[in-house]
Amino acid sequence: MTSSVAPPLFAAHLFALLAALGAALALFRERGHGRLSRWMGAAGFLALAAGHAYHGAGFGGESAAATVVLRTAGFALILLGSLGWRAPREVAAAAIVPAGLSLVPAAAIGAAAGLAAGWRRRHERGGPWLGGGLLLLAASAAVVEVQAAWSLAASHGLLAAGYLGIIRFVAAATRQSVRFRYMVGFAGLLVAVILVVASAVSTVVDRNLRSNTISRLANQAEIAHERLEDLVGDEGRSAALFGTASQIQVPLLRGQRVPADLIGKIHQDFFPQLGFILFTDANLRLLGREETFPRELAVEIIGSDVVVDAVETGTDQASIDALLISRELALIAAAPIEEEIGDEEIVGLAIAGILVDEDVLEDEVLLLEDGVAGGTGTEAAVFLRLRGRAPALVASTYGRPAGDGPLISPRVLSAAFDRFLAGGGIQRRVLDIGRSEHFAAIAPLTREDGLVVGVLVVSEPTTLLGATQTQVNRVLFLLTLAVIAVAFVMAVMLARRITRPLVGLTRAARRVQAGDLEARAQPRGEDELADLAHAFNRMTESVAGMTAELREAAEEQARLRARLETVVNSMGDGLIAVNDDGRVVTYNPAAGSIVGLPRSRVLGKPLQEVLHGRDADGRAIRSTRTVPTGMVFVRKPSGDEVPVAISSSPLMDGAGDPLGRVYVLRDMSREYEVERMKSEFLSNVSHELRTPLTPIIGYSEILHRRQVPSKRAQEFAGGILESARRLERIVAMLVDFSAIEGGRMAVTTEPTPLRPVITRAVERWRDRSPRHRLVARVRPGLPPANVDVPLINRILDELIDNAIKYSPQGGKVAVAVGVEDGRRGTRRNKRMLRVDVTDQGIGIEPEDIARIFQDFRQVDASDTRAFGGLGLGLAFVKRVVEAHGGTISATSQPGKGSSFTFTLPAADKATRRKR
Repeated sequence: MTSSVAPPLFAAHLFALLAALGAALALFRERGHGRLSRWMGAAGFLALAAGHAYHGAGFGGESAAATVVLRTAGFALILLGSLGWRAPREVAAAAIVPAGLSLVPAAAIGAAAGLAAGWRRRHERGGPWLGGGLLLLAASAAVVEVQAAWSLAASHGLLAAGYLGIIRFVAAATRQSVRFRYMVGFAGLLVAVILVVASAVSTVVDRNLRSNTISRLANQAEIAHERLEDLVGDEGRSAALFGTASQIQVPLLRGQRVPADLIGKIHQDFFPQLGFILFTDANLRLLGREETFPRELAVEIIGSDVVVDAVETGTDQASIDALLISRELALIAAAPIEEEIGDEEIVGLAIAGILVDEDVLEDEVLLLEDGVAGGTGTEAAVFLRLRGRAPALVASTYGRPAGDGPLISPRVLSAAFDRFLAGGGIQRRVLDIGRSEHFAAIAPLTREDGLVVGVLVVSEPTTLLGATQTQVNRVLFLLTLAVIAVAFVMAVMLARRITRPLVGLTRAARRVQAGDLEARAQPRGEDELADLAHAFNRMTESVAGMTAELREAAEEQARLRARLETVVNSMGDGLIAVNDDGRVVTYNPAAGSIVGLPRSRVLGKPLQEVLHGRDADGRAIRSTRTVPTGMVFVRKPSGDEVPVAISSSPLMDGAGDPLGRVYVLRDMSREYEVERMKSEFLSNVSHELRTPLTPIIGYSEILHRRQVPSKRAQEFAGGILESARRLERIVAMLVDFSAIEGGRMAVTTEPTPLRPVITRAVERWRDRSPRHRLVARVRPGLPPANVDVPLINRILDELIDNAIKYSPQGGKVAVAVGVEDGRRGTRRNKRMLRVDVTDQGIGIEPEDIARIFQDFRQVDASDTRAFGGLGLGLAFVKRVVEAHGGTISATSQPGKGSSFTFTLPAADKATRRKR
């Protein structure tokens, strides 16, 4: 790299800085995840932003201590925030304190932060982007430690990719805030423009600095070349001048050696800037040199083309020439010495010059008359061209190259020589000199005849330009940050100005959503937002008015619906309404009682799946397309059939289009029961009346038509009397039952001992049924019962009559009286007496026990039944017992007999009470 912060890296770190600040702001404003976790995450991104600012401004590189610490601390804070501050103390300490100044711990902590953040936010829209971005940032930190040629570019590529993911997270996290999105969008657009401009400026500055540096070096090389030529020419002419001195001319004329000390004195006194002074005769034989100057080198200089040309032409010659044997490059000046002034005869030659070495490069190449030509790092080197071999290094201010490698690549030098031989000028390029990068200018060193004998390389390390560029980039970076800060403040102000009406509208809309129709927006200004606020207010006013009207209509409809539901639910008849598809939409409780299904299991079902049963002709209801009207028998889930009269009518809308049908179901069970009771009653009455009338009429006709012996007549009279009494009992039963049903029977109670009542009843029925053994058991010490004695006798007669009637084979009939536990009676606080009437007859089936106390109900109601009766006896008994305040029940085992138990109140005092 040419600088510590090249233009692409300048832009990358500026981009990273802005993305980190955006993430910090997004986390700070985020809702949920806990305040401490969000603030730690925001602090972590602020630390990363500070690291990018430190590095981007050129205060330190990727591996600088401050950069490493800030990056490690940032990743650690993000990790702890993602863990919700639940990490163990050892993990927290390891995350906060970086191990040394390496980015490896930062990369490890960053990877852990990315995994933790991605997992914790895995169900959020931007969570995976945050985790992936942090993983890429961790990879960027790890790649820096590779320290390869590609590592820096790869690191910044990963850095840019990671922050792109984080920007995606910021966009997802701020999607619910119009103000923040506008602010970020406006600032982002402005920042993008500034970033492009700053990058372009940085690139232009870098390019100009490079160009200026290389141009300066090329100019310096050209000036140095001219200076070397001038130096040789001036010194040569000086040598020709002193060649006329007599102390030197005399030895030359005689062909004698010039004393070395004399040459040394001349060199020191007159020409200390020269590198050597030589004298030869006309035949180029060496006559004088300093003792310290090597003879072999002096001989090679005398044989140079410059000296030969001076002898041949008899004129002064000065040029640069190559000494191929010693591999030296010399600046040589030769001046002929004539015998006499003005004489053409040459008696000798004065040769002066300079060997190009490090001192010459420093004094004549790197220094100009007005001071230092380049920066403090300007260096120079001279190379000699060798035919068929690599160019040889003549002199260098670079010092010895590291290792055994050449200072400059021979291939580069050979190519430069070839270009110079082809007529090319000074070359400007970047070279690796001594394994470090330099800006360099390569200039040809030519003789007077134009032959290229060497090259001059003048260069500066690119690091010097990097320092300059770092200063420029730092100024640009800080200036860009300042502009971005101003742009952000402007974005905030504009966002607040633009979004404030929108925020007000949003708050008003939320209040309206919550039911506050009095909420109004506050219009400001005269722009489109103000028009929107006015339109919103008009809309809410309209909605409030319509809502009030709708509320009144809904309340009226609710009242009407409530009345309709009350009417429908209060109907004695079942009502089922179906829609046009035949599915049930209305179903009242009476219908549920008839059908036997609850409302929850019926609504929405087809009517054919709700009504089961048969019609009057025996066809199944479900087999017909529509439910038939008229009399049907609905079958409940329990299996019972209910006679139902169904009527239906269509439902029409206002346009006369059908909406469905309404079915009204009337339970005809009562009517059927009344009809059955009437039929059975008439049948029973006719049967019961015919039974005693038959002997009465028969015996009476016999007595009327013929003479019957008195004994026989007496028997007939007894039969007539018994039948008449039975008939009287039937009539009395009908009259008494009618009186009880009509509420006309008065029950007059009085304290009565039950023993004599029970005994008389048993004795009375014992005489009537000799086949049965009637027994009375009355517990001693019983209190008297508070009863109506005639009605009690009727109860006993009915129960004993049933016991005898349903014991056709005879057997024991027992009447027992005891004390009933008050907790089992109807009067919890009153003592009750219990009367049991037990037989050993045919018994009653368990399912028939619940029906025997119903009116006009017999177990066998057929015309061929074996036992007669009106079906009112037990019903009459039940009413009389209940009129006394008692209860009656029955237990039975078929084939073994039955037991009827009723209770009567015990008398507390001898007072009569009319009930």
